[in-house]
Amino acid sequence: MVSIFLDYDPLPALQKIKCPVLALNGEKDLQVSAADNLPLIQKTLEDAGTRNVTTKSLPELNHLFQHAESGSPVEYGAIEETNVTGSVADDRGLGRQA
Repeated sequence: MVSIFLDYDPLPALQKIKCPVLALNGEKDLQVSAADNLPLIQKTLEDAGTRNVTTKSLPELNHLFQHAESGSPVEYGAIEETNVTGSVADDRGLGRQA
């Protein structure tokens, strides 16, 4: 089952997207690196002609969009917060169309 995720290449799917995109990644995400993936997502979408692309790395958040010390999956069960994406996006004005 895990190999499905490891073998999956999202770039062909991203190249087909034509609607506005907001791509979020936790800065402390150890499963999907924000530094590696967000620039590639941005470039792939823009090269495919997608307009209105916004990518954001959210400080202090892990893969589950929880505030975390290290970002390690070992922490997941000990963190009481479910996720903060809604409030973070609202506070920063993300996802609003002009």
